Amino acid sequence: MQVTILGSGTSVPRARRAPSGVLVQEGSASMLLDGGAGTLTRMAEAGVLLEDLDRAMYTHLHMDHTGDLASTLFALRNPDLHRTRPLDLHGPPGLADLLDRLRAAWGRGAEAAPCGVRVHAWDEAEATVFAGWRVEARRVRHGGQAHGLRITSPSGKVLCYPGDTDVCDAVVDLARGADLLLLECSHPDARKVAGHL
Repeated sequence: MQVTILGSGTSVPRARRAPSGVLVQEGSASMLLDGGAGTLTRMAEAGVLLEDLDRAMYTHLHMDHTGDLASTLFALRNPDLHRTRPLDLHGPPGLADLLDRLRAAWGRGAEAAPCGVRVHAWDEAEATVFAGWRVEARRVRHGGQAHGLRITSPSGKVLCYPGDTDVCDAVVDLARGADLLLLECSHPDARKVAGHL
């Protein structure tokens, strides 16, 4: 499993740190974890085009984690983008509603792409399984519908990606025995902010 940090920043724009975005690859499979503003460009710089992406997974629906979602919908409609298979989007309950609101706001530019988009809501009671991958989602302490993820690749490698969270039992459970734990650390200890490490 190869993990590429596309963005490790916050909602505050910085020249050297884009908002959240992580590319996970193994073999020919690729998935995006969160997608703040600029993620699609950074993903292309990392050698993966939107045509090649298998799926995108969102831990929660804050703008610094979903900012490129409208750009994704818009790009999927471009006739120069040669994608024939649907793009699977996974996220918390409310993701389908967010897409509807983006379509209402952006009109034709965010309408359904010719290749199709399939939306899947996280289910804590049942893991998401596809093509040898297994993704477990658990609610974490960040407010709203924030979910941490435990991703097991076909080779058996395990990545724990809790997204934005405060200390909670769910993160400990998701991280237990993982090969890699990727934690956010948005604020210094002297300025503790609830919902963040």
